[in-house]
Amino acid sequence: MRQEIERAAAAFRSDPANDDSPATLRVPVPVEPVNPLDWLQRQSLLPGLFWCQRDATWEMAGVGAAEQFTLDRPVDLESAILRVRNAVEPGPDSLRYFGGCRFDYTREDAERNSVWEGFPDCWFVLPRFELLRYRDQCLLVTNIRDDELAEQHLNRIQERLSELDFSGSLNQSRSPDFTLVRHTPDFHDWAGGVDAALALIQSEQFQKTVLARQTDLRLSEDILPWQLLSAIPGTESGYYRFGIQHRCGKTYLGASPERLYLRKGAAIETEALAGSRPRGSTEERDRQLRIELQESDKERMEQEYVRDFI
Repeated sequence: MRQEIERAAAAFRSDPANDDSPATLRVPVPVEPVNPLDWLQRQSLLPGLFWCQRDATWEMAGVGAAEQFTLDRPVDLESAILRVRNAVEPGPDSLRYFGGCRFDYTREDAERNSVWEGFPDCWFVLPRFELLRYRDQCLLVTNIRDDELAEQHLNRIQERLSELDFSGSLNQSRSPDFTLVRHTPDFHDWAGGVDAALALIQSEQFQKTVLARQTDLRLSEDILPWQLLSAIPGTESGYYRFGIQHRCGKTYLGASPERLYLRKGAAIETEALAGSRPRGSTEERDRQLRIELQESDKERMEQEYVRDFI
């Protein structure tokens, strides 16, 4: 990998096309197939990042930061997106920044949830190293900014590269026991929230509302955060799986079956999903359930709410 970086850096420096605007050098090298989450659990370099497509045909495990930026309150999302776009557009098509805004970034300090303490209000990062899996092939990619092409910078990058751990698969330990399970709100307050929501809908102040609760779990022993995502089989889940392990020591994980939107240039694709039915035991039963779902006034109304909101 060291030789590939040196050759790529020399070619990048000698290309006049790279003199006009800032750009990023990506150096991909094929590696032996490895499970990206297993690989990520073995790394000590932070931040750690993970993304897996819904069909599990593409995964990215990243560590370190070739570049990152944060925005503090008041966060201007348009400015944040523009900053990412300006960083990505001069680079290769495969260049990707990962990040976003914490859920309570618009709230005043007194209203903020301590769970998010340490996370920036808005944060985007270009991983220093990316392990990419395309089906059965793996690439290790090193991202290098154009102002890091001097020898001293390349030496530091190569030192970090030598610290990456490519040893074998992890031996998964047994799952720890729960020593605490706490729901907020509890069942009594949850039932009260349901009654209040129904009253508001009946009085036509609301058309639809979605209640949520927070569940706190305490485990009998420490667990690696990426081990939780490993418990969701990527090839069978039908979920987008993702995670951000920040330098503050906290990790944000998620698994969603839906994508809010996909933007390609001036085009936006979105998924307005609402309503569901179980699968039938036969093709005929599947057909009956599909018709039932399509002809349900309740389900069609809920679908319209979601579509109009998006």
